[in-house]
Amino acid sequence: YLLAIYDLSFDADTGRDCATLIPKRTLAEMLHFLTGDDEEEVELRIDESQIEFRTRFYTVKSRLLAGQFPNIERVIELVGQNEQVVSVSRNPLIETLKRTEIVARDDAHRFKWQITGTELCLSAQALDLGESADILEICGPSTPDDISLWFRADQMLEALQAFDSETVSFLYQSPQRPLLMFPPEGAYFEILMPVVAPEDGGSA
Repeated sequence: YLLAIYDLSFDADTGRDCATLIPKRTLAEMLHFLTGDDEEEVELRIDESQIEFRTRFYTVKSRLLAGQFPNIERVIELVGQNEQVVSVSRNPLIETLKRTEIVARDDAHRFKWQITGTELCLSAQALDLGESADILEICGPSTPDDISLWFRADQMLEALQAFDSETVSFLYQSPQRPLLMFPPEGAYFEILMPVVAPEDGGSA
């Protein structure tokens, strides 16, 4: 459902290409050892079965995962065929999603992401809690095509909270295509796959 891509450059040529699968838990543990200093250096050592992170004070070793990573190039190719772009203020969107998630969590976290004119409407339904709907104004002069898509509110929230920009842009084409999320400036973007709409929810 969710794919995040971030490009980092090395100070020198490593002399070889390398692709590895690192456990999520290992990266989470590394966060505890990093100081947050932009000048802090982390040395990576990788062989066929394990990876080693070295900082000034700590060394973390982990076994690598076996298996095949999703075909990122193919996913990016699909997203690149999208045509519509909208931008909204990031903090209001996060607060709106938090309210929407309260209702959406009783329906597999599903919520409706609907573009109408220059407005973005986020809505969710639950048998016990009723309905929730909020409207946000779209930034920018362009008016995109009207469309309705369904996503998981918890996944979109997690992605948005990793951004640090005042606005966030969305690139999309149809309810079946991935949604690309990215800040106006930065080396990273996230791809969110739509989920199946409820039978009575419909989609544009």
